Amino acid sequence: MDKVIDRVMKPLKKKWNMVVPNVVISVTGGADKTPMDPRVNEMLSRLVEVAHNTGTWIITGGTQAGVMRLVGEAVHDRLVADGSKTGLVAIGIATWGCVKGKDKLFNHDVSIAI
Repeated sequence: MDKVIDRVMKPLKKKWNMVVPNVVISVTGGADKTPMDPRVNEMLSRLVEVAHNTGTWIITGGTQAGVMRLVGEAVHDRLVADGSKTGLVAIGIATWGCVKGKDKLFNHDVSIAI
């Protein structure tokens, strides 16, 4: 398991100069179009603020639906407030079938085993 984690973390640290956090928060929830309670938006805004102030990473399901969309909006609002000069990290991990333009991500000359 450690080798898999190392293979995921290496490009994050080397290519994007990301600092490994002490805390990672995974936000999950409905991906449907059911209206959310307004308190959810407020809670997510506060969560993003805490993540920003502590170097915590936020992980979501990586789609623009439901609570994941709301996390993205809260992160966007925080980045706009900071003038996009922030260490806020939000990573969306979507299933391969949800990725648009995935054919452009393939490099058929390179193979990486995870």
